[in-house]
Amino acid sequence: MNGGLPHCAVCNKPVDKMEWFDNFDSHHRTFRAFCHGQVEVVDLPNILLIDNLSIEYATAFNQKRLEEK
Repeated sequence: MNGGLPHCAVCNKPVDKMEWFDNFDSHHRTFRAFCHGQVEVVDLPNILLIDNLSIEYATAFNQKRLEEK
């Protein structure tokens, strides 16, 4: 994974907190972005991660920004 934090689409700043963990039962890596009192969760199947050398964060909370318009 790259360093830094993803930007929040709602407040246009880096998210307050980012965490990830491996879920060995479901064979996924779970990412959680925390910002403005909300949490966005993304699960990536391990099969996607096998051939990738790095993961780059995208913008968090895009859907929330779309719902506000």
